[in-house]
Amino acid sequence: MRIFTLVVFLFSSATSFSQNIMAFTDYQQKFQVFEDGVFREIEYMPLQSFKIGYNCIGYVDNTTEFKIYYQGASIDVAYANNLNYRATRDLLIYQINQILSVFDNGKKLQLTYYINKYTAGDSIVGFYDDNARTLQVYYQGRVKDIETNLINPPDTMIAGSNTLLFLDPNDYLKIFYKGSITDLGTNFASRYACGSDIAAYVDSNTQFFKIFYRGDVAKVETFPPKSFKCGDGIVAYVDNSGSFKILSNGTLTTVSSFEPDSFIVRNNLVLYSYNGIFSVFYNGQPVEIERNVLTNYQISESSLVYLDDLGHLRLFHDGKVDEISVERPAKFLLRGNVIWYKLGTNDNKILYKGRVY
Repeated sequence: MRIFTLVVFLFSSATSFSQNIMAFTDYQQKFQVFEDGVFREIEYMPLQSFKIGYNCIGYVDNTTEFKIYYQGASIDVAYANNLNYRATRDLLIYQINQILSVFDNGKKLQLTYYINKYTAGDSIVGFYDDNARTLQVYYQGRVKDIETNLINPPDTMIAGSNTLLFLDPNDYLKIFYKGSITDLGTNFASRYACGSDIAAYVDSNTQFFKIFYRGDVAKVETFPPKSFKCGDGIVAYVDNSGSFKILSNGTLTTVSSFEPDSFIVRNNLVLYSYNGIFSVFYNGQPVEIERNVLTNYQISESSLVYLDDLGHLRLFHDGKVDEISVERPAKFLLRGNVIWYKLGTNDNKILYKGRVY
């Protein structure tokens, strides 16, 4: 059943990102970066930490210097005292003491010197400036005021990939999306979630279950669902009667009239299970992938990599499952289109565009 009538394209919010980078430390503790089929040794001394985005890597080196790897070179940023940082698809967000900054497409920008709280998605940062008493958002290279003259920071502020959901001073639920703010028409909301291009919430006044999708709002259910989760243009939920439903690409599909044993939504995929059988919702259809319990897996974009019951490393991609390694890896990591896995103590392998490096 089509809920939203706009013309959309599957995975349109996620496929525009660079997804060709991976990093690992080898058996000598040297820091290696793989990018576009090329390996580079970036640091020869052991790192304190590193985090991988889709187009850059943040890391703290052996001397406690915070650096960012971007397009073949390392950039010195600052001494990593009281540092917190995270990498997303588009951004690397870092906080040193009360200074919040962002690295976006090769450029460093300080967002505020007086950070109180913040939340971040793949291409968006929402933050409260303690000095200006203002809720602000960083999106597409610009900072914009969202709410001004606030006495306290918002009680609720969550980010999806490109959305910011928050409660205003009067407890009305609002969403920032592509430069505009939409009042979702409910106050004192207690159940809500957001992803890329999408948000889901229970209207506290009517108890209707509603979905915001690319600027439009639709009532999806008359009664509040038992549970719901958002991804990239996807909402999966268990309705009041226990039916498992997925709204994807503007179309609502009833997967089953029974509640799943488990389900998660991440990026473009919904992974769920019934009686130990695991399936994904892909391209508008359920696809069975494994008849054994999955406990060790990772999801990125529309791919799923996991260990089966025999310890084989397997990959779901483009609607089918392929075996990557029959030898159980010691570790593995999926980022975008790149998979790193380690066999034994020093055999590091990269799977990228169908080729093993």
